[in-house]
Amino acid sequence: MKKLFLSFSMLAILFTALISCDNGNADIKLFDSPPAITLAKPVNYTSNVPFDLKVTFKDGADPSLSKSPLASASYSIKSFDFATTREEGALTVAGVITAVSKPVAALPVGRYKLILTAVDKNNSTKKDTTTFEVLSSAAIIGSATPNGWGTETPMTRSATDPDVYTITLTFAAGEAKFRANNAWDLSWGDSKFPTGKGSTANGPNIPVPAGRYLVTFNISTGEYSFVPAS
Repeated sequence: MKKLFLSFSMLAILFTALISCDNGNADIKLFDSPPAITLAKPVNYTSNVPFDLKVTFKDGADPSLSKSPLASASYSIKSFDFATTREEGALTVAGVITAVSKPVAALPVGRYKLILTAVDKNNSTKKDTTTFEVLSSAAIIGSATPNGWGTETPMTRSATDPDVYTITLTFAAGEAKFRANNAWDLSWGDSKFPTGKGSTANGPNIPVPAGRYLVTFNISTGEYSFVPAS
């Protein structure tokens, strides 16, 4: 009888525990972390004309579990030494993910700092700072070009996309590179032909077979193409 009483007692305790745990709600801890900032443009370089600042703000690594939507965001463009503020302002954000496209006025040629800040409703803050450079021109140079490595051949800026430069040119078999501002401070090269993405980190020379090509170069992304031309 004593054993039977103890068995009933244990069952009662277990039943009470189960009831206390089953409250009809899953005990899931919602994810929360500071906002994330993903910059699309300008990543590295842009042309000396107005452009669109493109950035995505996201609250937390997993927006589906976020419990603190975005509250505010702002940007500031300063000279490289932070001495001069060229432009700044608020950016409109809402929910847990917001993609922003903000027109920015033309900047003089030079290096700049872009500061982006995002705050969510839990008052968690994320701040990112990146460097970009406004360039005045793009050109192609190399042993495959008519002027060799001694003198660059200027390219023409697109009327519809200020980051794109083109030229139609007759090349000898040799090598080429793209560069900006008539100097070697910034140059783009890759080992691929007829298309590639030039690296500014001392990239290799582009191997060019002899021929006449329409050359297209994006000064913002480093992407280029050589298309046979008549």
